[in-house]
Amino acid sequence: MNTGLANLFNVGIILLENLLVQMIADGLFPIKKLFPFRAVTFLLLSAALCLFLYFFGEDPVIKYIAVIILFSYWISSNYKATILKSIFSVVFSLAFLTIMDNAVISLIGALLKEKSFHIFASPEAYYFVCYCTKIVELFCIMIIHIWLKRHFLQGYSHYYDWLRMLIFPLATLMVSTVLLRIFYLEPGMAFELTVCNVIILALEISSVFTMSYIEKQQKAVQDNIILNQNIKNEIENVEAWRKAYDGQRKQTHDFQNQLLAIRGLIQEKAPESQIIEYIEKVQAVDVPAIISINTGRTVVDVILSQKMSIAKSREISFDVRLDDMSKFPLPDDELVTVLSNLIDNAIEACEKIKAPENRHIILKVKVEAEAAFLYIENTTAEKVKIVDNRVLSTKIDGSEHGYGILNVSAVLDLCNAIYLMSYDEDNMLFSFSAQIPVKHD
Repeated sequence: MNTGLANLFNVGIILLENLLVQMIADGLFPIKKLFPFRAVTFLLLSAALCLFLYFFGEDPVIKYIAVIILFSYWISSNYKATILKSIFSVVFSLAFLTIMDNAVISLIGALLKEKSFHIFASPEAYYFVCYCTKIVELFCIMIIHIWLKRHFLQGYSHYYDWLRMLIFPLATLMVSTVLLRIFYLEPGMAFELTVCNVIILALEISSVFTMSYIEKQQKAVQDNIILNQNIKNEIENVEAWRKAYDGQRKQTHDFQNQLLAIRGLIQEKAPESQIIEYIEKVQAVDVPAIISINTGRTVVDVILSQKMSIAKSREISFDVRLDDMSKFPLPDDELVTVLSNLIDNAIEACEKIKAPENRHIILKVKVEAEAAFLYIENTTAEKVKIVDNRVLSTKIDGSEHGYGILNVSAVLDLCNAIYLMSYDEDNMLFSFSAQIPVKHD
């Protein structure tokens, strides 16, 4: 094989390996730069690596250091990732690729035994094995990429968590390099080296799962902080509305009594006066919804009065069908969180519907001896995707979306409630139902 063709094959291998590193980064981190910029800088980076490896690629240590430095900078420039996180992804990718290369070479050596020497001595056979290995690696990386995109979380863990987890890929990278050297010195140990590579590969992949677990734990802590803050804010709002609600009821009650007194005085002094007719018209005016709700639970009266007023101002039909809420099996703070967030989400969804006649919300609550049943449904302007009983966000900034439903789920999980989200595409109708057990002393 001539030198030009061999260099071309080497460039192809480098491009494939760079692509695999990029795929890992794409699964781990949100994108920061547009595709044209990423593509151009990726090609420039690959060209720089090809030149560097052509002149200095004989020493694997220098090779790894160069790849880690250049690719870490590229990832931090194109993705929302710190340098430390970028280093983690690059080292993980290098360790994975090295382990897979070693595993294939060791496996071939174990199967062919002494014949493997002749295969690796042939350039054509060598490149054939290399490209077959890269195809296998591409398949494995695709699976990891899909899993990372669906399950990995970004931006919640601290830098020292990533630093601690960096030990896994660094250790596997060093061990796999040593194992490859042992294979070249002792080809007869191919089978034992294959077993070692499989074990190391399992440890390498487990580092990503461990990092994902840490991310989820950090996210749970953050969600709990936000939940507590939301509950505090809701309680403060309810308290303010309760005072206003009580004051309005008192004023309304006093006002009606004063009108009766005035009417009696006028009727005694001037029974034919037109003022009497005017007072009767004032007394016949319907009482606003804010003073007509009586569920047996003050916080529910306050919340529904507030939300129904908001819905009415936004031309949303709000139908409420409630039992006596005095025995509803949630304390006031948790009940505030559940009702407020569910109704706010419903109002927000209805606001996006252009035709007011299509904006509908229905809230039903039934309280029985063993459990309470809560159901809310609302029309939507867009289809809602529900996966694993969770609503997938359609907002650009997903970090600030979804805490309403998350807060509701957190409260219901604490009381061992059963809840379900569903969506009727034919009627563009989202619904949330929950069964909350009653605690008996």
